[in-house]
Amino acid sequence: MNKLNRRLLDLNGQDSPAITSEVYYDPDTNETIVDYKTGGITCPSIKLTSAQAKVFSGYSLVRKDLKFCIKLLKLALDYARKYFPEGSQSFVRDEFDTEADILKSLYISLVVTYGKCFTQAKGRKVKLELSEMFKKEDTVLKELHLELMEQRHQYVAHAGVTLHEKAQAILVLHPAQNAGIPPVLTTIAQHTSTMDVEYYEQCLKLIEHVDKKVCQIVTSKGEVLKKSVFAETSLEQLYAKART
Repeated sequence: MNKLNRRLLDLNGQDSPAITSEVYYDPDTNETIVDYKTGGITCPSIKLTSAQAKVFSGYSLVRKDLKFCIKLLKLALDYARKYFPEGSQSFVRDEFDTEADILKSLYISLVVTYGKCFTQAKGRKVKLELSEMFKKEDTVLKELHLELMEQRHQYVAHAGVTLHEKAQAILVLHPAQNAGIPPVLTTIAQHTSTMDVEYYEQCLKLIEHVDKKVCQIVTSKGEVLKKSVFAETSLEQLYAKART
């Protein structure tokens, strides 16, 4: 099994300098195993399985997705500034265009991952609600959010009605009717490969806004969960349970 040392972060994303985590992945069981240590000594730990704990864990997964979206956008911005700095609209590129294909992959990954945060998931059992993320005055951010969700539903996740892709059947005729060359049936198939730099910057503002809201939810749910645990179980009982 491969081992990776990671920092242990609290609910506010701050380091816990006294404790680190060692993460293992077991390919045979597809399970991630985490040992918490301080000074080389393993720390006792308890897996919380209450309904409150599952909700807290679900929102933590949502936050992980949003952090991934921020990474994607920063990478897409670097790439767009380097290869497509001149545009102010969506690009439709040639079929073989490595830079555009990479940006398209980043963009699709962004739309899918962001959209997942607002759609029902059987595993995590929580999803973000529009009313929780945007106030009445957040008009611009809300409109961009709705646009990304529309792209998720109509362009990326499903083949719906969208301006981001189109195809047209074309019958091409030879200029000379008597040349004996039969008509050629072909198609014009186009799809949006990437957006411009300004659009990515707007998306980054949107997702940082949503991430900040979710961070507040995770912190709040975590504090309630800790209070609930300590209300039902003493510290001595927790240590005894962790050692069994």
